[in-house]
Amino acid sequence: MSSKLEKQINSVEEEQILLEKLHNEEQYKTIISDLEAELKLARQKLALESDSDDQVVHSFAERLQEAEYERVALRKDIREYKQRESRILSDYSELEEENINLQKQVLQLQKEKVSFQSRSQLHNYTILNSLLSYQLGGFARIFADEVTS
Repeated sequence: MSSKLEKQINSVEEEQILLEKLHNEEQYKTIISDLEAELKLARQKLALESDSDDQVVHSFAERLQEAEYERVALRKDIREYKQRESRILSDYSELEEENINLQKQVLQLQKEKVSFQSRSQLHNYTILNSLLSYQLGGFARIFADEVTS
């Protein structure tokens, strides 16, 4: 009987071990299932964050490209402004030189005007003197005729 009892005990022990094994296996399956679900959620969350990060990166890339276009446009504007400034300075220099020449011409014309006015006054005085001399000569004849008559 002892062998039968040992077999029964062994059988019960085997059954208990088997039940424990099945119970442990169920626990592990539950843990694995929970971990798989957690992993799936983490992957979804990571995908969403990745999409969000991709959008942010794309937005920054667009902003960077716009800033680069603006920088290029500003550099072009600066070049154009420098060219305009150079032309304006050149025009200003030419106008300044022309102004100096015109001022010299004005001074020369003023001198010529004074000279002309002096000559004109002299001419007028000469005519007036001649007229007065003529009148004086006429008065002298009239006076001489009256004195002799």
